[in-house]
Amino acid sequence: MDSLAKLRRPDFMPARVDCDPDALKHANRIAAQIGDIRGDTAEQVRTVLSTVLADDLIRRNAKGADIRRMAMAGDVTVALLRKFGLDAGAIVPLTIGDIDLPESLPGSNYSPLRAMQEIMQEAHRCYDYLAAKYGFGYDTAAKGYPEARRAMIAFFDAHYGFSQAGIDMDALAEQTCITSGGLAALKHIATSRIDDIAERRVKEPGNEKLRHRAIQPDASFATWLSMINRSSLFGEGGEVHKIKMLQEDLLQPTAKQVNLFYKTHPVKTETADYEDTWCIAPVGNPSGTVIEPQQLTDVCEAIISNNPHALIILDCAYVRRLKPEMAKKLLYGVINIPQILNRVVFVESFSKTHGVCGVRAGGFFSTNPEIFAQVCRENMLNTAGNGLDKSAFVWAASCATPEQNAALSAHHDFHRDERLGLWHYLKKPQFADLFDADQSHISPEQLAHPGGLYLTPKLASGSSQEKVALRTRCLGVKAQLDTGSYIRLSIGEVRSTFAKYIPR
Repeated sequence: MDSLAKLRRPDFMPARVDCDPDALKHANRIAAQIGDIRGDTAEQVRTVLSTVLADDLIRRNAKGADIRRMAMAGDVTVALLRKFGLDAGAIVPLTIGDIDLPESLPGSNYSPLRAMQEIMQEAHRCYDYLAAKYGFGYDTAAKGYPEARRAMIAFFDAHYGFSQAGIDMDALAEQTCITSGGLAALKHIATSRIDDIAERRVKEPGNEKLRHRAIQPDASFATWLSMINRSSLFGEGGEVHKIKMLQEDLLQPTAKQVNLFYKTHPVKTETADYEDTWCIAPVGNPSGTVIEPQQLTDVCEAIISNNPHALIILDCAYVRRLKPEMAKKLLYGVINIPQILNRVVFVESFSKTHGVCGVRAGGFFSTNPEIFAQVCRENMLNTAGNGLDKSAFVWAASCATPEQNAALSAHHDFHRDERLGLWHYLKKPQFADLFDADQSHISPEQLAHPGGLYLTPKLASGSSQEKVALRTRCLGVKAQLDTGSYIRLSIGEVRSTFAKYIPR
């Protein structure tokens, strides 16, 4: 553990910035273009940042993925600031889930980094145990090993409330699959849903009009719809719809919007019988907002009422960053209403809760055996199982000690304070022209609690992610919604940067 701790940089940027060959190549190339840097410190930082943001090669290499461009721009800027002897902390780069684990936190004697190091050591022991028991052959069920699945469901119970709802957790563990991150789970669900509907249309008499529809709020994880569109190239993905989210609803869906969608998009038409797949993130990405508990229940009830064959994906990657009681309250209606629960598949991830995005550990589960079997079959076909290492890590993380979990919870509190402080920083008068006057989707009450890592203010007309970066030194990525342009800013660093702006 000591040797690992020594690898950490004394400042707040991840060590990868110093060893990412692409970022370093860009930095060396751009440093030669800049030459002798002039002006005071502030002007020097601005020169570096503006040059990087204008760099055409970084833009072209991102291939249209603006989030990748801005993330690379942050890494390159940090490398250049160090090269010129400037403070790398002068900018706040966009972090795409790069949630660093600090070696210490104020008022804490047990650091998140130490907790994670101990969990990883335990994961190695779990790996040895699983290898000795099951060998190194295929996981023929392709679900992950039972010890890990049972531990994971027991661990999630504190946030989901399975036991309080009378759900058989051993049975649920049998309908749980460990995957290489939540993203892989979403991909398996997308492909299995499309393939199942296409197969039934071809093979089952009377299903000739069966079609698939994918639906999600416009303020959602865009990769899900990209998966659906890509799957459509190789099969019959069907239609794709985005629902306009309103600021007054915290950029989260409402039952009224669901009912309006079905009024204008009937389940049955002359040419199609639709089976829908809705993807909803109770703790939003990129919005960072939390849907109200009754609002989530009402949305799910409206979906099932309009289309009993609909599948609801609940992307819960950030739900366990909430305090357990808040999470259970949020999911109460879903967990306790059988008609809803029977049509839901949950997607989970350890990346954001434990700050280990590179480990790639997540999963999916459903109380509906038919739904689970379809997705699990797709996982088996695409991966032949996700490896002993995934089960070992999930098992160890799910059985962490109270002290370790408390340290990780303190880490979530740290990010809560940073996000709240960032909001107060951006509200400073000198930045008023960058942001729209209406920021009603940002709830002070929600900012007071741990939750998402993102803050997504609405941009003023004529503003841009580049202008925000140059003025505030915060790099973000533009999110274009039906209600206007927003910028997603991410809190994932370990140095306390913004908490000092919280009014005391």
